[in-house]
Amino acid sequence: MEETSLKEEEESVEKDSQLRFLFPKSLKIRKKNEFKAFHSSKNRLKGSFLIIDYRFNESISNPKLGIAIRSKIAKAHIRNKFKRQIREIFRLNQQKLNKNIEILVISKKISKDLKYQDLEKDFLNLISSIKK
Repeated sequence: MEETSLKEEEESVEKDSQLRFLFPKSLKIRKKNEFKAFHSSKNRLKGSFLIIDYRFNESISNPKLGIAIRSKIAKAHIRNKFKRQIREIFRLNQQKLNKNIEILVISKKISKDLKYQDLEKDFLNLISSIKK
């Protein structure tokens, strides 16, 4: 009896840990009209590798992320790596953000030797300067 309760408890802990590591579609900016809404907002922060456009939207309850990168900047595999890194940085630090903020990350420059730590430092530095 005790063994089954321990197994059930371990399974519930595994499920909880899996849920925390997801990045669901509800946290992404994906539609064209959502991206166009950032053109009218004047809130822009510039870092050494990133440009962050942000706006506050009272109708959402979780922070949302959009990523924009031009194809002229780098080849596809480098662009995809950049997007994966930005999503991971956002996912790990979203509890530090305001609950009703939408963020659009635009790449400024990318190279093959760009490190995750440099992106994370730049992103967190820009996020810390956002004020409502």
